Amino acid sequence: MLKTRYSKLATNFALDIFYKRRILRRISLVIIDIIIILFCNFFIYWNSKNFALSNSFNLSIFLISLGIPIYLFTEQYKGLTKFLNSFEMYKIIIRNLFLFLLIFLISLFDFVELPATRYIFQILLSISGLSCLTKLIIRDLLINLSKSKENKEKTIAIYGANLYGAQLERILRRENSYKILNFFDDNKQLFGRNLNGLPIFSLKEVAKYKDQIDQVFICVPSIERSYLRKVFDIFRDNNLPVLQIPSLKDLTENDLKISHLKQIEIEDIIGRDIAKQNTELLSNAIKGTVVLITGAGGSIGSEICNQILHLKPKELILLDSSEPNLYQIEKTISKMNIKETIITTILGSACDKNHMRRIFSSNKIDIVFHAAAYKHVPLVEKNPLVGIYNNVVSTRLICSLVLEFRAKKFILISTDKAVRPTNIMGASKRLSELVVQAFSQVSENQVDQNRTCFCMVRFGNVLGSSGSVVPLFKEQIANGGPITITHEKVVRYFMTISEASNLVLQASVIAKGGDVLLLDMGEPTLIKDLAKRMIHSSGLSIKTQKNPKGDIEIKYIGLRPGEKLFEELLINAKSFKTENPLIYRAVEESFPPSKIFPGLDKLERYLASQDIEKTLNLLNYFVPEWVRKK
Repeated sequence: MLKTRYSKLATNFALDIFYKRRILRRISLVIIDIIIILFCNFFIYWNSKNFALSNSFNLSIFLISLGIPIYLFTEQYKGLTKFLNSFEMYKIIIRNLFLFLLIFLISLFDFVELPATRYIFQILLSISGLSCLTKLIIRDLLINLSKSKENKEKTIAIYGANLYGAQLERILRRENSYKILNFFDDNKQLFGRNLNGLPIFSLKEVAKYKDQIDQVFICVPSIERSYLRKVFDIFRDNNLPVLQIPSLKDLTENDLKISHLKQIEIEDIIGRDIAKQNTELLSNAIKGTVVLITGAGGSIGSEICNQILHLKPKELILLDSSEPNLYQIEKTISKMNIKETIITTILGSACDKNHMRRIFSSNKIDIVFHAAAYKHVPLVEKNPLVGIYNNVVSTRLICSLVLEFRAKKFILISTDKAVRPTNIMGASKRLSELVVQAFSQVSENQVDQNRTCFCMVRFGNVLGSSGSVVPLFKEQIANGGPITITHEKVVRYFMTISEASNLVLQASVIAKGGDVLLLDMGEPTLIKDLAKRMIHSSGLSIKTQKNPKGDIEIKYIGLRPGEKLFEELLINAKSFKTENPLIYRAVEESFPPSKIFPGLDKLERYLASQDIEKTLNLLNYFVPEWVRKK
């Protein structure tokens, strides 16, 4: 007990000198250097025995009188000893070489009686070596003393026995709150070896050491998404929270720092590697055209804007009813500084007939991407008339204007919820698809060659979009949980915003008219697995009965109105491959214009009179697969 007490006092005293009392720290370092000079001088003396003890003593006084002022003048004692690096070692050697050169010049004028030059060189060489060694020992002692004082360190493992892993380990070693246990890697040639004195283990040994590890840092900046997912899942299965260093590009622009460690984005560990676009094909279709994007401030709309800008259209017209969203996309685009394209931002509703007509009459629009829609299932379920009006009426209005003003192409952004819908939002999007197909039939019957190509692109959930569960889960994690999931078996398809927008653009080029184009969404994902991945990617652990000390709990709250366990992309299971392996063309039945247009007239009257019952009955007539809940 007494020993521990004295140990703490000694630790506090040492830390107090080196951190709080600058003068005492410098005096201590000067005294250490004086002792080193004396020791090295007399050590060389005892080995050489070629000059008298008195001369050795005089030389010591001379070296101290000349060396210490040089050390002070060159700021040797200003650096933080705890963060000493190899560069500081070189500076110590350079100072002593300068001191040797100065002494050599003095010896030429016989101002002072000095031993042979080789003895002085040996002395200064030994001073340099011992000084570097002493400062390294002090540095490591200070690091260990700081750790023992804090006594709150986390045990860390690093995945990636490479240059960045070694650099990160050195940084973490200086931190008060980290203890590095080992490295993990998948390179068989590294197994059984060590890096910076720490062992390197295989990923197969993670389970063996998981109880000793609090967190894992992935230190491979250029790792592929598919392999990152595999590595991440290994640590996730062992309930180990994970953080990652930035991309290789970010690291080349800045030195690696502990603050650079970041959460793994869910886009990096779910879905596929982003599909490469046929830039030449897209550029030929977009370059020099006037493009209108409705819902331009939304998640999909804004990303389509970003990608289209790089294809150099003549003018890009951005329409959105949300002032904050429109402001945000305008600000983002202005930073891109693309001078070849005119950017026009318009605040307004895609349902406003006069407003939309003025837009079309004032601009020779070539291509329209209709991304504006109400898509939050529970909200549309509670506000059916507004949801149907916004989704269906806007589609009909813009299609009619596209046809009237002879635009080249119209693309509806649809959803997998339109397939056998169980909610009003999905049913309204299915009716919107039927509207587009009806206008396509009208266009095909036109005699002239300037026909408008009407098509729609249908896909599932987009990671990070406003309607996705990802923002909700992120908010719940930030608030400390719990994460709420409607059902343990809920399954969804997921795609990144960038990939979905890219494929929408490619689909617009492939479209021939009346197409229902489906995006290959990859493998479906259990929502509970998504939640678990997001918890671990945030550097946290899951709280369960087996792990009561975990950070975030997952709770199941039951299916919401209109929600189903899984989503589909096909209505009648008939689809064909296109030029792009990730885009399919579906063959689905539709209503003729003579039947759907009078029905839409009725729908608009029912909506205007706020007749919910008649509106829903008519919607159910056009979308009979929607099982309406009375």
